[in-house]
This record gives sequence, structure tokens and C-alpha cells, in this order.
Amino acid sequence: MDGQFCATTCPRARGDVDGDGDAAEAFDGLQILRHVMGIPTVYDPIPLCVADTNCSGDVGLIDVVSVLRRATHLIPDYCVEETPETFGKSSFGISAQAGVLTPGEAFEVTLDLTALQAGPTYGYGFIMTFDPEVVSFSGAVDRTGTLSARWGNPTVQVSGNTLRLAALNPYTPLTGTGTLVKLVGHAALDAVGPTDLQFTRF
Repeated sequence: MDGQFCATTCPRARGDVDGDGDAAEAFDGLQILRHVMGIPTVYDPIPLCVADTNCSGDVGLIDVVSVLRRATHLIPDYCVEETPETFGKSSFGISAQAGVLTPGEAFEVTLDLTALQAGPTYGYGFIMTFDPEVVSFSGAVDRTGTLSARWGNPTVQVSGNTLRLAALNPYTPLTGTGTLVKLVGHAALDAVGPTDLQFTRF
């Protein structure tokens, strides 16, 4: 080395995905949500230093929640103690309708929250893979009687053999345990054999 070094700076303020000078807009949170869900945005690639609003070193739903909470003045800034804790400390149970399905028959996959993390939980998300030759998911969900019924519909993206779901509410954390959401699926018209539902991220 000759004593010279390179320094990099963040191209935009933390949380200001669209670079308009306002780092606390719901629109910015939406772009981070799209990024987390694997949906392209016109701002790709979104730099980590912009999207990581809780300074955890990673980007997830908690960063979306932080933007929305700051936009509504529930927290004063990013990377502060008032920011909700990182997701991933809760326990979940998953159950699917048992038995043999007839071609085209509807079924539900129920996701239950069995133990809540110590801090507030303002959202959850997961990636589920399946065999599209055996079952299909349109993104339809049933929130009737669920813990997140008051949150509104989650964001769901289905592409090929992968379903991505994210649900959040920056105002009202989840309380207690019980059913989070029920995914509605259908057996393929020419399905033969079983399929595994694999959750690669929760």
C-alpha cells in the first residue's frame, strides 16, 4: 500500500430510498418492503446503508416498520432504542389440512404463533416453497379470527414454486398467541403424489 485509501459514503440518507430528501415516508417503506419480498424496484440496488433503518447490518421487515413508525412520529429517529427489536425471536407452528385431496379441492395451511418474543412484534414474514405440479397458491389468505385480523391483508407474492408473505402494522403490535394467518391453496387438477411445504425464511 502507498498510504492512500478509499472511503465510501452512503449515496442517500438512511431511510430515503427515493432520494427526495425526506427519509421518513411511507413510500420509502414500501420500496424496502418490495426489496425484502424480492420484488424489483426502480431504485435497485437499494444500498444497505439506506435500507437498514435499525442499524442491524441486515434488511428485513423491521426496517419497513421503522420507516413507518418514524413517518408517523412514533420514533424520533433511526437506530435508536425506541426502534422495535429485530424479528425472529418468536416461535411458530405450521399445520396443513390432512388427508387426500381431490383434484382442484381447496385446502388451508394454518400458521400459528406459539410463543411471542419479549419485545413488541409489529410484523412477520416468510418464504414458502412448494411443488406447483401438486398444489397452487394464488396469494389468497383467510384472516378470520387471526391475531393479525386488524392489520389488513398481508402482502403476498407467488412466483413459480415460491410464495412470499409479509404482514406488518407500525401502530399495533401482536399480542398473545394463536393463528397468524391461513393460506388458501388448491390441489392441482392433475396432481399426483404429495408435496412438501418448505419455509426457507421466517
